[in-house]
Amino acid sequence: DYGCVSDAQRPSGYGSVFVRAGATAGTGTRANPYGTIGQAVAASGSGKMVVCVAGGHYTENLDLGMQRSRMLVGGLNSTFTARNAVATPSFVTAADANQPVMHAEAPIELVIDGFDVTGTGYRGIDVTAWDANEKITLRNNHVHHNGCTTPTARTDCGGIEVGGGRTVAV
Repeated sequence: DYGCVSDAQRPSGYGSVFVRAGATAGTGTRANPYGTIGQAVAASGSGKMVVCVAGGHYTENLDLGMQRSRMLVGGLNSTFTARNAVATPSFVTAADANQPVMHAEAPIELVIDGFDVTGTGYRGIDVTAWDANEKITLRNNHVHHNGCTTPTARTDCGGIEVGGGRTVAV
C-alpha cells in the first residue's frame, strides 16, 4: 500500500501526504487531507513523497515535476484505512483538454498506481525520460478517452507515452 494505509509499508526515505476530493483547508495529514492532488504535489516540493489519494473525482492537470521521486497511489477509502481501486476509484479528468492529465519530466522514481485517467485531447499520462537509471512504474490504471478525437495531423496524442532519448523500461 506504499504506506498509505500502514506507515510501516512506506518506502524508506519517503514522506506521505493525503488527498480527499473536496476537502478544504487541509494540511495533507490523514485527519486533514488536501482537497486536490495538485495541492499535495506542490506541497511535496523536491522531497521523496507518496501521495495517497482517496477515491473520488478530481478535475485537474498534474505536473509531477522534473527529476522528482513521486508515488501517486489511488483507490483509498475516505479514511485511508483500506485500498481497493475497483471499489473506491480515483478518477482524474483533465481540467485543460490541451494538456496531459499527468506529466512528469525526467523522474528519478515515478509510480502511478490505481487511477482512472481521462478527458484530454493530448495524452492521459505523459512521461519524458532522460536517463537510463530512471524508475517508472505504471500499474492498475485505466487510461481511456484521451487523444485525438477528430481526424488530425497531430501525433502527440493518445493514452500513455513514456519516451525520451534513453532506453526506458516500464
